[in-house]
Amino acid sequence: MFASPRNGVIAELSFTAECLKSDIQLYKPTIDVGCDFITLLKNKPVKIQVKSSSSLSPNGKGYVFGITSRGGDKERYSGIDFFAFYALPLGLTYIIPSHVINKTKITIYPNRITCKFSQYLNAFYLLK
Repeated sequence: MFASPRNGVIAELSFTAECLKSDIQLYKPTIDVGCDFITLLKNKPVKIQVKSSSSLSPNGKGYVFGITSRGGDKERYSGIDFFAFYALPLGLTYIIPSHVINKTKITIYPNRITCKFSQYLNAFYLLK
């Protein structure tokens, strides 16, 4: 399915709501600083990029997320500390540290406990 700006807005709103429930203070930059949100972790600014997907993997069991910007710029997210991946049809959020990701595309399998990203499902505690 084609990613629409609406999907990104839904993902950002869901992420914001979960952060509020978890008592995580968020800042939304008003100018382009290369991320969607900033929070403070141990008094240091932490950059967060929210990504949404409703695109299924070829086997139909996972959701594919691109890690490049719309223009395909791989360096765009080089300063990001965490990604919040939102599987749109399921309403699931994965908070994944950027150092864990070494590709320009990842696939998250929500129903597979052996998925290497399973531990990051709703891991909002990483942002505290």
